[in-house]
Order: sequence, then C-alpha cells, then structure tokens
Amino acid sequence: MGGVSVAAVYESANAAGVDNGYTVTAGTEVEGIALNASYGKAGDVSSMNLNAGYMGFAIAYQQNDNSTSEDTKLYGTYTFADVMGIPGASVIVGAGSSDVEGTLNADSETMGVRLNYAF
Repeated sequence: MGGVSVAAVYESANAAGVDNGYTVTAGTEVEGIALNASYGKAGDVSSMNLNAGYMGFAIAYQQNDNSTSEDTKLYGTYTFADVMGIPGASVIVGAGSSDVEGTLNADSETMGVRLNYAF
C-alpha cells in the first residue's frame, strides 16, 4: 500500500442566497490500483465519488443529491497511451449509465471517445 493523500477545501460564499461549501478527498494505491474517494456539500446539494484505476482501466461511481432529485452514475474507461507512437497522445474510450430519480426521472446510457494530447 502506498501513502494516503488527504485534502479538504472550504469555500465561503460572499453572494446573497449562495451557500458555503466544502469538499473532502482521499486517495491511495493498493497493489498498483489507484483508489480515490471524495465528498462535497454546499447547502442542500451534495456529491460523492468513488474511483479505481489500474493499467489504463478506470471505473467510477458518482452520486449527486439536491432537494429535488438524486443522480447516480456508473462509468468506466480505458486509455490507449502513446497512440501512433506519439508520447503524450492518448485515446480514451468510455461508457456508462445514469439513473436520475426525483423531478426528472430520467435514465441514460452514454458512450464516448476522447482524443487527448498532453504537452
């Protein structure tokens, strides 16, 4: 097990009708698997996220809540690194699903491809 990183942020809102908020996150690595968990809240809106990544594969679970709905997402990705032999060039392929309960009551499936170049 690698070290554990922990971070916390508090944001003070200076505008009328806007709530103060905070976020807490923690991450570590176990047997080459990167793990991360985070939680944030501002007023009646909150978000929780759990992630795991290993050798290009990643999976994430996210839950967002507010006063009128709850949105739960599960998605996964795979990153093809150094595409065409170009260092920093990658293609990320992903898919996931979303389940929204409350005022919207909407479910969706999502797929996508991202072309990325880090320089």
